[in-house]
Amino acid sequence: MVPSQRLLTRDDKPVQLGSRAFDLLVALVEANGELVSKRDLTEKVWPNGFIDESALRVHIGTLRKALGEGKDGQRFILNEAGRGYRFVAALNKVRQPASESSTGSKNRTLVLSRPLGRIVGRDDVVAVLCDQVPDRRFLTIVGPGGMGKTTVAVAIADRLASHYEYDPLFVDFASVADASFVSSTLAALLGVVVAEEDGLPTILHALSERRQLLLFDNCEHLLEAVSALAEAILRHAPGIDILATSREPLRAEGEWIHRLLPLSLPERDDITSAADALQFSAVQLFMERAQALTGGSMLTDQDAPFAVEIARRLDGIPLALELAAARVDMFGLQMLARKLDDRFSILTKGRRTALPRHQTLRATVDWSYELLAKEEQALLRALSVFRGRFQLDDAVAVYPAGEAGIFDGLSNLVSKSMVAVEGGKRGVSYRLLDTMAAYAEEKLASSGDSQAVSLRHAQFSLDVAERANAAILEGRFASERDEFARYLDDLRWAMNWALSPKGDLALGAAITAAAGALWFQLTLLTEYRQMTERALAVIAGTDKEDTPVGLQLLTAFGQAVWHTEGPRTAMVDAFERTLELAERAGNIIYQERAHWGLWNVNTLRGDYRLGFAHAEKLEALWPKGEHAVVVDRLKSRSLNYIGRQNEAIERAHRVLGHFLANGVAPAHSLAFIEPVVARTIIARAEWLRGNPDRALSEAELAIQEMRAADHALSLCYALAVSGVPVALWAGDEQLGQSRIRELQTTSEQHGLLFWRSWSNTYDTMLNWHAAPAIDRLPEFGAMKLEHLCTWGILEALPFLEQRIDAGEGGWCIPELLRLQATALHAEGQHAEARGRLERAKGEAELSGAKSWLLRIAMTNASFLREAGQVDEAHAQLHAVYNAFTEGFGTADLERAARMLVDMERRG
Repeated sequence: MVPSQRLLTRDDKPVQLGSRAFDLLVALVEANGELVSKRDLTEKVWPNGFIDESALRVHIGTLRKALGEGKDGQRFILNEAGRGYRFVAALNKVRQPASESSTGSKNRTLVLSRPLGRIVGRDDVVAVLCDQVPDRRFLTIVGPGGMGKTTVAVAIADRLASHYEYDPLFVDFASVADASFVSSTLAALLGVVVAEEDGLPTILHALSERRQLLLFDNCEHLLEAVSALAEAILRHAPGIDILATSREPLRAEGEWIHRLLPLSLPERDDITSAADALQFSAVQLFMERAQALTGGSMLTDQDAPFAVEIARRLDGIPLALELAAARVDMFGLQMLARKLDDRFSILTKGRRTALPRHQTLRATVDWSYELLAKEEQALLRALSVFRGRFQLDDAVAVYPAGEAGIFDGLSNLVSKSMVAVEGGKRGVSYRLLDTMAAYAEEKLASSGDSQAVSLRHAQFSLDVAERANAAILEGRFASERDEFARYLDDLRWAMNWALSPKGDLALGAAITAAAGALWFQLTLLTEYRQMTERALAVIAGTDKEDTPVGLQLLTAFGQAVWHTEGPRTAMVDAFERTLELAERAGNIIYQERAHWGLWNVNTLRGDYRLGFAHAEKLEALWPKGEHAVVVDRLKSRSLNYIGRQNEAIERAHRVLGHFLANGVAPAHSLAFIEPVVARTIIARAEWLRGNPDRALSEAELAIQEMRAADHALSLCYALAVSGVPVALWAGDEQLGQSRIRELQTTSEQHGLLFWRSWSNTYDTMLNWHAAPAIDRLPEFGAMKLEHLCTWGILEALPFLEQRIDAGEGGWCIPELLRLQATALHAEGQHAEARGRLERAKGEAELSGAKSWLLRIAMTNASFLREAGQVDEAHAQLHAVYNAFTEGFGTADLERAARMLVDMERRG
């Protein structure tokens, strides 16, 4: 329809419409599916005249006839008695080229389009529910399997799409076997990955500002989890409506139920004509599908009773009707009716055991299955092992018939409606409908092939995990992320099977170990910690413990604990056990990783010297310097914390240069993206050495690179280790605050509780003066307390006195000593304060920490001024200040400059 030209065409041929009929059509179409009252219609079409209701009905009837209302079951205009009319056909709005419009580019062409596959017998249901969903907010379509719940729900979502700011989001829970993954399934579709045990806050935050319809499909096996999720969303996201499908109600607060009934069936047995039979939607659907699949002729009066019998015997269930239609060409209607009759004689007896609808659908699927060739049956059984979509190569891996045989078999199954085919960016993929998948899985279990197929699927899953690992190490993962992520459910299923009593223990451990690469890249670390814990429990006390796979599981578990919980006992135990087993097995690689883990544990706990000792032990494993870059990486960080900044920065630059020259893939698949580690050390060391501008630049570059890499773990590292500290040391609270928020959001979204704890620490520091948290200080640990002190939180100082006396905490010892001197001076212990300040100066000079020297010089100048030694105070501070060549806009240097000016003015 082209309103500007008052033109309506069908198949490029004009449709004759009177002036009033065309105006009525425009008014209805422009309402975009909304109800138009009779009064509004008459005012728009007859603005200066009067028309009674009967005349309006005549014009509507003329319009319906011109549109072809009722032909092939088409519906265009729906009458709502006593209210008005609604245009219900699908609309496709396109912009009309300027050359074709007499009024310019603002005109639009409204094309009446038919759906690619007609929905039979559900128009009234779709129309009614389209009105109810926005009003009721939470509506569940309930009915037995195969009833067409998903078809109706998708039609409703499609028609309501224009009512929402965001497109409807389709969430298919069919492949989610474990209720604990319900939230992560929704989160993944929203673009966030939830790995922590309670990821609900992340989802609610993502939905809170949206106006969107969520379609929760196939909820029946996850009732409690989905109902809890839906209730929380409805409470906290006022712009979200939910449309669900399930075989039974969710029984959730606020839920409205619509039971989807079978397609209409004749109640009488005396239907003798095709015209009478086709008045019922069950017969309509059956014959339409049969004609589409066979290219056969229309229903005849002679065959009408058989078509009615088939529809009735199949209870008007759409899936059963479609499966039956797939074999009309083989048997004809009369023989097909007889076969169904024989088949359902068994079904009648089975109904006494309950679940009659389920048994009816099962019988239909069972019958269709028996019509398949033996090779097709075996292929269908094998395909049931996949948890979602799969491709041709995947099918070849689980069914040893060769690519050509698989392709022919899949084509046959697709044509017989046993397998669905879908397009995508990476080509054609396939999937079994949920009912068919459950049926085929049962058949597989009873066929004797289950063990072999499950084993092949587990081996296939191991190959997927290893390919993901290779993609990460070769720097290809970012472009292939979605391709690997779609196998998560297959990998989960394979691990569960392989680690079960019926599985293959060694293979299960191997899959779990190899899958770590993918789980770490997707930042699913809470889940992966649980997976490795289970695998380790299964192989405990066996000969698998000290194999490379067993050692890999231990180190992966230790790293997962680090990021989700911090340097807890479980992390220590994992790496100590790895070292014990690796030494016993003579495995140098895992001795290295054990020392790496123990270096990390001790560094995080503030025992920097013991951490450095593990780095030296790691270095000793490679006397020829084979892994020099790994050694430099560990030692550079240890040296930074010990307080040897010049050595730290030299090694960090070597690490950075190596990876910039050879690619930025991680040293192994569970590590950070390596340049981020080097840049954070350089940033910290440059600040301490008195180069604030270079420090800020390196910290910002590390953050930008990790954002671009879309690697949440490395981004958290960049923000926590240098991004926030350097910004706050430089006195830029606004920048520090924005980075704290980013660290908080990123760590929460990905379940990285250890890094979330750092954002909490920084947040506590920023809000200290408004809300001091003295009672929480013992919880922070040495490293966090040290950082708090460097930002002037003097209340943290007493918790570090033993470390100061022992000379630990080398990177900030000068600053801690300065703070002690300040406190002693305030108490009147001037001699002790001067002694402590002299020690601080010596430590700062020894470590090359010019930034601490500046703070020490400012404190010393204050002491000297109080003693009346203004010239000496000015001279000493001026000497330190003049040693700086950059960073004059940062807080400490600005304060020093003000002190110098003030002393010059007073002097």
